Order: sequence, then structure tokens, then C-alpha cells
Amino acid sequence: MNLRGSKLELSSLASGASSSCCEQCSSQGFCSPHSGHCYESKAKSYYLNCATPLQASHAPPAQPTPPLPSLRYPLAPVTPGSDAQGAGWNDAGEKSARLLGHAEVAGEKSARLLGKTLRMKVDVGNTGCGCVTGIYLVERGDGGQCDASGTFGGRCGEIDLMEGNKFGWHTTLHNGNDHPGLAGGFGGVQQPDMQYGKGPRDMSSDQYGPGASIVDTNREFNVAISFPEAPGGALRDMVVMMWQEGNQNAVEWRVNKPRADASRSPPLNCNDGGCDNCFSKPGCVYGDGDMQQFGSWLSNGMTPLATFWDGGGQQTWLDGTLPGEGGRCELTSQGQPGTENLGSYNAAGCDGASFHIGSWTLETIQNAPDDWDAYFSAMDAAPVIPQ
Repeated sequence: MNLRGSKLELSSLASGASSSCCEQCSSQGFCSPHSGHCYESKAKSYYLNCATPLQASHAPPAQPTPPLPSLRYPLAPVTPGSDAQGAGWNDAGEKSARLLGHAEVAGEKSARLLGKTLRMKVDVGNTGCGCVTGIYLVERGDGGQCDASGTFGGRCGEIDLMEGNKFGWHTTLHNGNDHPGLAGGFGGVQQPDMQYGKGPRDMSSDQYGPGASIVDTNREFNVAISFPEAPGGALRDMVVMMWQEGNQNAVEWRVNKPRADASRSPPLNCNDGGCDNCFSKPGCVYGDGDMQQFGSWLSNGMTPLATFWDGGGQQTWLDGTLPGEGGRCELTSQGQPGTENLGSYNAAGCDGASFHIGSWTLETIQNAPDDWDAYFSAMDAAPVIPQ
């Protein structure tokens, strides 16, 4: 069902919702019809003016804000859909995941997520640089047989719902022979060809991290990951929405967009498929054949697993940042361009760390657009949206 005009309500508002918002915010002058929060000034163009005519006449002029691009509304709104139900997955934490490096979150091949939105609550406030927490899916087995890196002997398809800590976050698609895969999120100095360089920056340290404006990782936050289906049963893309109670905005981005960089030396183009850790995905984006394969795995079912590890504390691929760009895991020794030398930093690893991921729910995607190309263009242009 196409609900884009009713869920985020960018262009029109139901009169009942408007009056309800103002009823509780009349003393402060303005309110957001999306979140219900009250404000003393009209910082956003869509805020409602709840002041009396006399109050309004003395109010300072509102500061203009750029309009959101056309078609910009969340694929998974903050409010779950009417068909949302418990996913039946176990909570994940350091005690279960640490024993063997991974632990089952639900049964083998039980994650049938194509066309669905999976929601979870995440707490990584007690993790630091060099500590990896994660939830990931493998194509087959119980986690001890294979993954995309060959860690367990065999190689198979892998989708990382999250690998992260309080300073970095990756959501990654992996063809079964593609060790680095294609990641979105924030942090790290490994690129899609596994060489040194700036990793995904779909968010910034001002938006994700301790004290950040959208996701303050010192507190629990919400994540919705959507797997829209394309014709023929392919995965159209993997879309991540992140928000937190008490904050004004959310951030939403997608994984499978071109991430090539011709300005890098050597150029980042992901054309090479001739080395052990290389996989050819020209333009650093997965093509139709790979997306068809991801869709097949997600339709037939994948095995969900939790992980918690540090490998000695040097996980610069996940959370490392370059000098001057912000972030708390800045490299103290730089990597070498054109190689897999990713540099190093002072990191504590997972000693004394803990995490919790749970409250899993599953629903049909709510706001599927008519024009996906235009929708994704709007998302890429404006990842930050009001709650």
C-alpha cells in the first residue's frame, strides 16, 4: 500500500492531528505535527504556529529552512505498520555472542526478509574503538560453516545488518566471494575494493556517535532496515533508518549506491576481480545479477547470527577516521594508499565492553514509492528528515 501521503505528511495535515499538537504546545508557540514536540521558535517550515494572534504578532520571524526534495519520506516511518509483529528473534548481547565469536539469534534459514522491514533497538553505549558488535545473516548453515570472508573455512553469501560500536556503524551486502562487500553507514578507512581510504560516510560524527544530534550512542536508539523487492524477486536495495526518542530528526540512507572515486590514487572503481580479496563490481555498486542473488537468499531464508569480537583491537576498517574529519577513533598511524595497510590507532578493543540488541519486529514495507529511482535520488540528496 502506498501511504507516502499519510505517514510523514509533508504536504498536508489532518486537522485532528494539528489541533492535538497545538493543544499541548500552546505555551511555547510552535509544535511539530510529526513528533508532537514543542518549540519556542519556528525552526522548520512545517512547524505549526500554536500562538494566539497577539502572541504571533510579537514573535520573531521564522528562519527559513530548505524544503525537502520531492518524494522525500521515510520507507519505514517511526511508527510501525499495522501488521507489525514480533520477529521471534532472541536478544543479542556480549555473553551469548562472545563464546564462539557468533551465536544464533534465530533458527537456521529463518530470516525471510524480502519485501519486509525489520526493526530493532540497539545499545552500544559501552563499546569503544576497536570493538565490533554485530548482527549478520549467512546464506546457509548455522554460522560455523561459512561467511563472505572465509573465516570459517567456506565462503557463502552474507548480509551484515550491522557491525558497529558507539563510534562507527556499517550495514553491508556481501556477494559470497566479496570480502569487503559494499557498506553504508559511518566510519572506517577501508573502501569497497578493500584498500585504504575513506569508508562509508552516509552519516557524520555529528549525526552518529556520543552526544550526536540524531543518534547519541550513549543511549539506546532505534533502527529499521528495509529490503524492498524488485520485479523478478531481486533485492532493490537495503535501506537503513535510524532515530532516537527525544531527538528531532532521523537519518535514512541506502547501501547499494555507486561508491567509486576517480580522484583516489589509484582510482577506486572496483573493476579488479583478480586477487584473493578482490571482487569485480564496476562503479563500486552491485549489478542486477548480484541483487537477484541477494533477493533469492532473503526470500528462501538466511540464518541470523550475533557477533562480538575485537581481534586485538585494531578494527580501523570499521571505525577509523582520518585526521581533521571528526570522530573519536582517529588514526595515529596512517595507512598506505593502494594497499590493504589500513593504519592503526590507540584502541581498547572489547575489554569490559557490553552491548544489547533486541525488541525485534517485522512488518511489510509501508511506503513503497511508484518511482524508485526518483525516491532514491531524493534520499541520497537529503538523508536527514524530521521524525
